[in-house]
Amino acid sequence: MAREWKTVPERFHCIGGSVQEPRKIPPEGKLVLTLTTDACEGKENFVRYLEHVQAVITVNSTRRGDLNINMTSPMGTKSILLSRRPRDDDSKVGFDKWPFMTTHTWGEDPRGTWVLEIGFVGSMPQKGVLKEWTLMLHGTQSAPYIDQIVGDYQSKLAMSKKEELEEELDEAVERSLKSLLNKSKN
Repeated sequence: MAREWKTVPERFHCIGGSVQEPRKIPPEGKLVLTLTTDACEGKENFVRYLEHVQAVITVNSTRRGDLNINMTSPMGTKSILLSRRPRDDDSKVGFDKWPFMTTHTWGEDPRGTWVLEIGFVGSMPQKGVLKEWTLMLHGTQSAPYIDQIVGDYQSKLAMSKKEELEEELDEAVERSLKSLLNKSKN
């Protein structure tokens, strides 16, 4: 098995973007922020396929245990980063550059708009301030699932493979058109 072992592709890290200005978290409802990223496309650390994602967050509130944080990927995958914790009464420390992590977006293309939702869940109204949200993308430049067989054509794996094939087809058509245009000029 060791002689035929296939390693995973090389891993890259990209800061997908950051929101640095403080935003109040409403006592009711949610603070909704969006961040659009190119995932460092065109650079050495371009992340085309996700392995995991970190939302590095700095937040303070009157009761940390009532904070609820969700993040949604450009492909629509929703991750619960933080849910209610009844015994967490902190009102001073908060979360300082805390790296909340999710692997739910594995294999997805990170390019596009990410959504962060932060609000309070609990019986008493609370106050809070989100001071920072930095999106950290970790992944590869080649597909980690290239040899996997798709069984369910509605699955995320099938959607990712379809997106990759469509992208390759678009690039091939563009190259062909350029080639034809160059030939017609000569």
